Amino acid sequence: MEANRLFHILDNRMTKEAALKELVEVAKLAKRCLGFTGRERPTMKEVAAVLEDLRSSHGHPSLPQNSLAGDIAEPSSRSLHNANVQESFSLVASFGIETGSSREDGN
Repeated sequence: MEANRLFHILDNRMTKEAALKELVEVAKLAKRCLGFTGRERPTMKEVAAVLEDLRSSHGHPSLPQNSLAGDIAEPSSRSLHNANVQESFSLVASFGIETGSSREDGN
């Protein structure tokens, strides 16, 4: 992002389907999530709040709260969610990012 290369690394479908401001906000959030220490990273609650604000401000339909957990989601939604999770793990692995759930600040 610092070298203005955000749009070089994004999938073309994303740049066509999403508002540029929305993509920049998500990229900023993702960058915060990559903070070196737990204190530098947002909590999951903060991440969820930012994403919900983005979704509601850009006219995306609200999802029932439990649908993200897959409890009441349609099968096609679950398949899409699973594909996105798998894609995310592949991306994390390809960049050699360690995935740990512990936080240094105890949250």
